[in-house]
Amino acid sequence: MSTHSSHTRIAINILLLIIFSGLEVWLYNNEYSPTLMLLVGIALLISAYQIITAFDKIHQKIAYFFNAVENEDSTLYFSEKVNNSSLRELHKSLNRINLLIQEAKLRNREQDQYFAALLEQVTTGIVVLNANGNILQANTEAKKLLNYNTLTHIVQLKCIDENLYQAFKMLSEGNRQLVKLTHNNTTTQLTLQATNFETRNTSFTLVSIQDNAMN
Repeated sequence: MSTHSSHTRIAINILLLIIFSGLEVWLYNNEYSPTLMLLVGIALLISAYQIITAFDKIHQKIAYFFNAVENEDSTLYFSEKVNNSSLRELHKSLNRINLLIQEAKLRNREQDQYFAALLEQVTTGIVVLNANGNILQANTEAKKLLNYNTLTHIVQLKCIDENLYQAFKMLSEGNRQLVKLTHNNTTTQLTLQATNFETRNTSFTLVSIQDNAMN
């Protein structure tokens, strides 16, 4: 059965709802038999129920879809083998949208991997931060210069050196910070420089770390 016929049924039920409502009021005003009014009232309730059920199913499906997308459920799939033509078309549409979302996520992951690979090719230390100070990316050279492997937030830089943490915290677009670090009796002077950029409507800071070794 086509989507058009399903929509027609909904339209018919809405029309019947209006007709039965008007008839019920007319019967009441003209003091017709309570039995007849009861029968019309039942017909009115049936029409209302069918309309509410049709829209409620659509609402439930859409709510479930958005919850699954929010939870990044990659197994989300709505069966397209249902008798109700409206639901069948809705399921097809939601499946198409979900496929587009999954493809977009895949492209984003590929771009992230490409970006990470580029960072590994440069000889300068690179750290990428978000506005909350989370370390999102750090290439091998940066890990070597900062002497860490698994830092995820700049507050953890306090474990290396308080001045290093303060330097990262004070960085702003275009300015530089100089920090001296001592490790294994070797003092290294690091030059930090920040560049702000925005992608996917989110602000990030790219910090370059250059090494000027001092004995």
